[in-house]
Amino acid sequence: MGFWKRLFSSKKEYKSAAKKWIEDTEKVQKSVRRILDFLFDSTLKELLPEKISLSLEPISGIRIPEEKIRNIFQGLDIQTLVPFDSVSDAMSLETQEAILELAARTVAAPSKIFLMKILNQAEVQSMFADGLEKILIEFNKKLNPLAGVFQAAGFEKQISGFLSALLPGFTERMAEILHSSSESEAGKMLIRNTLKILFQSGFSEIGYIQASDLRKHLEKLRDAVSRDPLLEKSLEKFYENFRDSILNEYRAETLKEFLGYSEKEYIHFRDAISKNTAENILAIHKQKPLTELVSGLLEDVLE
Repeated sequence: MGFWKRLFSSKKEYKSAAKKWIEDTEKVQKSVRRILDFLFDSTLKELLPEKISLSLEPISGIRIPEEKIRNIFQGLDIQTLVPFDSVSDAMSLETQEAILELAARTVAAPSKIFLMKILNQAEVQSMFADGLEKILIEFNKKLNPLAGVFQAAGFEKQISGFLSALLPGFTERMAEILHSSSESEAGKMLIRNTLKILFQSGFSEIGYIQASDLRKHLEKLRDAVSRDPLLEKSLEKFYENFRDSILNEYRAETLKEFLGYSEKEYIHFRDAISKNTAENILAIHKQKPLTELVSGLLEDVLE
């Protein structure tokens, strides 16, 4: 009986301590600061283990009934989902300009070979041919009063044959322009202006989500990913290469040093994160008490 009494008393103490901790934002902030200090004062070698355990199998357990997916997407109205009409309404002009400047000055030029593979697709070539053919026919009708006679004589077929011979050179030239344009001032202005249009356009102009057969396709993707050993090995290899590339240069640096924080900057960052975290934990606790969860974790650690 004495054992059970002591155990029951301990559990009551765990719950009391957990409740007191959750509802005291200063204590939560202190705990979060402790976690951040541990992470940011650790070296990258200490934070990046040589091997990680990675399994995609749990993805197979992600299931949402089709009816619920359909209802969510049918009721997903962008205009009511977000409290603003466009992206530009959600941020200051200064922030927008900073994003536009970053996008315009960041060079990520795809290779000419990659662009040729895209542009040489039959569907893309067909779109080019149809568009150019219509332009040439309309141009001929405007300038040539005998266009009807030529058309009857098979002028359109002649244009099609001409375009078939012209398209490979046209495609290659377009690939060259696209490849080099990202480094030119004109290309950078194109990127900047395109993003600006995107920011200022209303969400209704951008498009909508269609949920036709969504669950079937999502389940097919989920099942394929969860049983894909090649993808699993690729992710593990990506982590290994990523780790090696960082540790080759910066293994002895702490996370704080790697990110270039001064002590003052780090403390400001840490305090802001800990304050927000404490406030959010308390907000969740008021809706769904976290006392049982935290006291259970405390019990797992101490017993």
